[in-house]
Amino acid sequence: MLVGFLLFLPASGGRALAAPAEDVLRVIAEGYLDSRNAFEFGRCEFDVARCRASSLDQVISESFSINHVAKCTVVWDGDKYRYSLKYDVTLSDQEPGSQISTAPFGPQETLKDKGLMLSFDSFGGMGTLEESDIATRLKEFTPHSMMEVFSKRGPHTVSSLILEGLDSPENSRLSRSIWLDGKQIWNGQEYWVFSVSDKKDTDIPVHTFYVDPTRGFLPGRRVVSPPSLEVPYWQTLVAEWKPLPNDRWFPIRTVSMPVNPDGEKPFNLIQVKVTELNLTDRPKESDFQVAVNQTTYIRDPKKDGSQIAVEPAAYTLKDLPLLAKRMESAYDRSSLRLQGERVPPSGGKPWRLAVIAINVTLIAIIAFVLWRRRVATSKKQNEL
Repeated sequence: MLVGFLLFLPASGGRALAAPAEDVLRVIAEGYLDSRNAFEFGRCEFDVARCRASSLDQVISESFSINHVAKCTVVWDGDKYRYSLKYDVTLSDQEPGSQISTAPFGPQETLKDKGLMLSFDSFGGMGTLEESDIATRLKEFTPHSMMEVFSKRGPHTVSSLILEGLDSPENSRLSRSIWLDGKQIWNGQEYWVFSVSDKKDTDIPVHTFYVDPTRGFLPGRRVVSPPSLEVPYWQTLVAEWKPLPNDRWFPIRTVSMPVNPDGEKPFNLIQVKVTELNLTDRPKESDFQVAVNQTTYIRDPKKDGSQIAVEPAAYTLKDLPLLAKRMESAYDRSSLRLQGERVPPSGGKPWRLAVIAINVTLIAIIAFVLWRRRVATSKKQNEL
């Protein structure tokens, strides 16, 4: 559902142009996608920190205490992605050598190429390998991904949902309600504001986006309003921007915190801060690999019985189809067992069975020869 009214858009020569809400939403969606696609490849390293502050001013000025920190790396090139998260004890309030399992950030590794995505917990030894057409999923947690709120539920970003609704308003696949809230000023900055809700699942919160037309229509603020509450509850805001050539922008510090922090002092917040950003050098193939440090069991969450063991090694994008083939074979064998049919031996390496058979035969021959010698020696001794 798209709610329409007039909003004055800036036009060339400083004039103002009255436009329907549908036109404004299209400008926002296309502008955001242009900014989102402006970085075909890159490498972004950032810290994710759990912190405590007492006011919005402290948040903006970064004057607060940090409790826990995770070091994250995202490398991407088109459809290829690698994501890594490691808990950093040295930058947190725990003693060095303390149990990482008690940390708020579990170690994670993810590798994706086109339709396959491998994700695993490098501490717990469990993971998944599944088909995924969510091209932006691995950048959700970076400061550049504040509008990817619905991407876990499908291959659409908020902007593509808007465009789909504009082009096919009666499309039954569009389960979102999208409406324009107009222009608003927040913290001294003017934004264009729109909201998105779910028509089918009323338990999903309403998300309100404050996009900045002077920064490529990237959102400077996102507010979450749970249906069970009468007031907004949680917000994510951009505290720092990095200007780049060709009128491009990259948020380098975002903060997620309560909407009305004055009601609870001090309050908890999560800060995402970029420590290194390289958008000029294309990543190498060697950048797209993950290290499995212990035997890890991975499965397809959509297929029971597909679990396989992955041995410690470095895995690259070329290994993903091979792992998927092994999982499919495990799933097929599991399905046969459930149906009560005879399961053929897994084999895969028949020469190993042949070697075992030959060794068993040789051992039997040697044992027989030794036995015959022992019998002959015993007879000679008896004759003497």
